[in-house]
Amino acid sequence: MKRIYHRWEHWECVRAGMYVSCAESGVSKDEGLEMYRAFLSDIPRFVLSMKRVMREWPVSCEQFLTNDSINRVAWLGQSSACIEIGLPRSFRGGFMLLKDEERRAANTVAKKALDAWLKEHSYSEPLFSREPISRSNGCLTAIEKIEAYCHSWELRGYHAGITDEAPSQLESEGLAPSYRKIAQAILSNDMNLYSLGFSRKISLWYGAIKKNEIQDRVESGHCK
Repeated sequence: MKRIYHRWEHWECVRAGMYVSCAESGVSKDEGLEMYRAFLSDIPRFVLSMKRVMREWPVSCEQFLTNDSINRVAWLGQSSACIEIGLPRSFRGGFMLLKDEERRAANTVAKKALDAWLKEHSYSEPLFSREPISRSNGCLTAIEKIEAYCHSWELRGYHAGITDEAPSQLESEGLAPSYRKIAQAILSNDMNLYSLGFSRKISLWYGAIKKNEIQDRVESGHCK
């Protein structure tokens, strides 16, 4: 299955408040955690809620359920709690309050729902003909990195360009791009743009020196 992308403004889960913080939700932390635990422990209700998500949130499902680099089973639990009882994902820690057998039961039905959705929605063709520009450090200047950052997101559904800003939670988790995130990187003197996802350049000299240092310690018997 090929990955499907949509702009964050089109995600039904964002409009439903799935990404608001605990403080913004109006629910206390303990109350929210217990609500999430109780919801997941009610398997029949959980199953029906997942069906609602797949029926009423088609764009969000494409965005997240075609992404095999995330925990899609967990996303189904969080999105189901949001659509059914209005609980944001910031209370997802309530999963750890479940008993072991309850966790297994919740994970089992969510996995079955995911498998059913994947079987029903089989995407065999790539969405774009071009590959995103690599965001490794290389020898790119800061301006070239910013251009690469924008270009890579344009290939992920932002054909008309990235937005000025996105919900802070989406920005912090790297789920959505924005010019505000670029500005924050520059203002924080992050000229290597690590906060935009660019990797740190690995020094070959440093690696060689550390390798020799470790080898010397092993030979001298000081490495434990």
